[in-house]
Amino acid sequence: MSSDLQADRVPFRRSLAGRILLYGGLPSAAIMAVVTVFVAFSLLANQRETLENTLTQAAEQVAAEIDRGNTKAVMASTIMALAQQRGMFGDRVESTAYAREVLDSFPEFTGAYFGYEPDADGADAEFLKSSEAEGVREGLDDKGRFLPYWFRDIQLPGSLKLEPLVDMETSLYYRGVKELYEKSGRAQWLITEPYVYEGKMIVEQVYPIVIDGKFVGVAGVDRALDDIEFKLRRISIREEVEVFLISRSGRVIAASGASIDGFNTRDLTDTPYKDILGRLFALRAEPKLLLETDPISGENSYFASSPIPTGDWLVVVSRPELDLVAPLRATLLPVIGVS
Repeated sequence: MSSDLQADRVPFRRSLAGRILLYGGLPSAAIMAVVTVFVAFSLLANQRETLENTLTQAAEQVAAEIDRGNTKAVMASTIMALAQQRGMFGDRVESTAYAREVLDSFPEFTGAYFGYEPDADGADAEFLKSSEAEGVREGLDDKGRFLPYWFRDIQLPGSLKLEPLVDMETSLYYRGVKELYEKSGRAQWLITEPYVYEGKMIVEQVYPIVIDGKFVGVAGVDRALDDIEFKLRRISIREEVEVFLISRSGRVIAASGASIDGFNTRDLTDTPYKDILGRLFALRAEPKLLLETDPISGENSYFASSPIPTGDWLVVVSRPELDLVAPLRATLLPVIGVS
């Protein structure tokens, strides 16, 4: 009897249920799996593109923020020079007070100054002998040349100090501006490379003073690299990125981030990021985005750059690829599994 039942039993693969599963269920499941995976990876690709655009926009926003600071400093030096050209030139007492007032009014500046050519108005020796010279004596050299430099004293926080400018004939902030005007015949502002002055790393924003078509001096303001770096640090935390700020000659003005330290004022070729930053710097006229291996962390990371018009600087923001795509993968993988 049992042998007859076994003889009558139909193999599962030939049964109706087996054929439904084989010809209907499994292909449907396979198609569904393929479609689900395709949709998931399409979503992942679209979301990656969105995140890449977001990082590019972050670089552009940081660049705009830095550019506003540059523009403000350039405008301050320009207005100071124009004030000289519109009647203040030669008034040493009033000009000294004006430079101090500029510094006192703008906490983001670390110095404000005027620098005249030797005997620019023919009154150096005469003023040096006058009673008025006593109030501004610290802003004159030993021959009476007018060089008042107001700066924030790092030894006495909160106080302002007056000294005469130095290194005019060799420094970019004075000689560079003079040569630029004499070569072009047109007054132009200039942002210097970062360097150390009075114990502080600074960048200077200067504008020539021109009277009757003749170069007679400069007006300028300084910003401390510490202040710029502090600003980048806040941006780095806010945007969750690492930030590099590069000058027009390829020097790192400031850098901020979890793995970045000690890059300030160094040439970008003297950093571990020389290949990546070098490529972005060579193409700095337009925003760029690279996906490269971070030379310090070893992670695949995005590097987005954006030009800063005022000063011809470049900002680069960086963030690991995993930081951007991990949340999306964490969302999609369970969906694929359930499907």
